[in-house]
Amino acid sequence: MKVLQFTIPVPYDKSVIVETVCQSYHYPYLHRHKEIQLTWIKKGEGTLIAGNNMHEYVSGDMFLIGANMPHVFKSNPEYFVADSGKGVESLTIFFSADVTLPSIFCLPEMKKSASFIQQHTQGFKFPNYIKEKVSDSMINLQHKTGV
Repeated sequence: MKVLQFTIPVPYDKSVIVETVCQSYHYPYLHRHKEIQLTWIKKGEGTLIAGNNMHEYVSGDMFLIGANMPHVFKSNPEYFVADSGKGVESLTIFFSADVTLPSIFCLPEMKKSASFIQQHTQGFKFPNYIKEKVSDSMINLQHKTGV
C-alpha cells in the first residue's frame, strides 16, 4: 500500500493545530506528515495501522503517532454503509517539536517532555489511567488562543 505524504494546513499564526473531526468515517488513506499527532477517538471503532503495527480502537482511545509515521485510522466496514447512522468524532492535536517548536523543547523545563517524545517516535496508545487528564488538557487547548 502506497503511503501518501500529507501536509497539515498550518495557519500562519499557529504552531499547534487542533482539529475536530465529525463525519461518517475517518480519513481512509495510509498517510504520513511531519507533525506529531495526538488523537483522541471520541466516537468510532476500527483499526489503527501505524508503521508495522495494527491496533483495534474504540471510543475513548487515545494515541500518539510520531512524526513521519505512516498511519491510517481505518473505520470498521459498517461506517462506509450509506444511512447506517454510524459516525466518527475525534479531537487531534498536531505539532512539530523539530520545526515549529524547537526552541520550546530546548528549554530546561521541557527536557523530560522532549526526552519522552524522542523515546516514543513510533507512537503509543495512552493507558486508561491518564486519558481523562490528557483529554481535559486537549479540550482546554482547543478553546485557547494566543500564548
